[in-house]
Amino acid sequence: MTDVVGWIITKDHITPSDDSSYAVGIIGPRACPFDSLDEFKASGLSLVRFKMFDDDIELYYSGYLIDDDDCASQEYALFEFGMGYAGCTHIQVLRDGAWVEEIA
Repeated sequence: MTDVVGWIITKDHITPSDDSSYAVGIIGPRACPFDSLDEFKASGLSLVRFKMFDDDIELYYSGYLIDDDDCASQEYALFEFGMGYAGCTHIQVLRDGAWVEEIA
């Protein structure tokens, strides 16, 4: 269990890379102590891959988040970023080789 909460978008499945709203590299929440995927990986914290979807189950974003039992990173990623930025309502994480919906 960790008190550190954080996530990073590594793939924007909707927006072209030359668009100003392209989301790759966005890190949250604001209090996250890391500035890059390399820093997330070097932290030694447990990371898990995630995917964010809208109501129509269209994939918008994927990336990594700090895993925790309370799903705090998942909630911040979805509710602080995904919903407001793109209307995302579902988040799945990769657990034991399978994508599992943790928040919907």
